[in-house]
Amino acid sequence: MKVTLVTPYLGEYGGQERVTYELFLYLKDKYQVQVLTQKVDPAVLKKYREYIIRVPYFSSAPQFFNDIIHMIFFTYHSKKWEESLIHFNGCNAFVDHHINTIHFCHSAWLHFLPDIREPILKKLYHIVYSYLNAKLEGFIMKRLAKTVVAVSEKVKRELIEDVGIPEGNIKVIYNGVDIKIFHPLRGNKKEEDYLKTLFPYKKGDFILLFAGDMRRAVKGVDTILKMAEILDNPNIVI
Repeated sequence: MKVTLVTPYLGEYGGQERVTYELFLYLKDKYQVQVLTQKVDPAVLKKYREYIIRVPYFSSAPQFFNDIIHMIFFTYHSKKWEESLIHFNGCNAFVDHHINTIHFCHSAWLHFLPDIREPILKKLYHIVYSYLNAKLEGFIMKRLAKTVVAVSEKVKRELIEDVGIPEGNIKVIYNGVDIKIFHPLRGNKKEEDYLKTLFPYKKGDFILLFAGDMRRAVKGVDTILKMAEILDNPNIVI
C-alpha cells in the first residue's frame, strides 16, 4: 500500500513535525511511504532524502503565502498519488483525502484573537490569516476529509462546536510521549546537575514547565503567567 503524508514541517523536534516524523518512521518499513513538506530538518533530510518531496518555500514571505504555495503544489500533483492513502495535517490542499489530523482548531482560536495584545499591523495580519485559515480548515475537513483525527477531547469539542464537523466523523487519538526522552531524573545526579545549569532552581521551588513557543500568544504562555499570579507563590519557577 502507498501512503502519502502531507505536512508543512518534518523534523525530530517540535509538535506537528515530530508527530508526522514518528508516523513516518512507524510506516516506512511496512508500506511505500512518501512525505510532502515545505520545511524539513537537515539531519532528517540527509537520512531519508529518498522518501521526501520538497515543496517550494520562501523564508522571507508571509506564512499565508507559503501555505497557498503548498496547497497549489499538492493539488496540482495529487493525481500522481490517487492510489495512496493520503494523510493531511490541517488545510493542506483541495484534495479528497482519507485522514486529517488536527492539533489545533483555528476556528476556535478566532474567539481569543480580540484579546491578543500586539502592534496593530501585526494583529491585523494575524486576524486576517486566522480567519482565512479557519474558513479553509472548515471547508477542507467537512467536504474533503473522510476521517478527522483530533489529538484531544478539547480539540474534538471545538471541531464539533466551531467547525460543524459531525461527531461521527471524528476520532480522538492522543499524542504519545517518548519516555526515553521525557522521564523523571530517577536519582541521576549528572542529569540533575545539568538541568540546574540550564534552569536554575532550588529545592522546594514550585516548577511550571512551559513547552512551547513563547513568542506566539497562540501557544498559551499568557495562561501560565496568569496562573503564576493567582498562585502567588514566591517559589514559582517557570
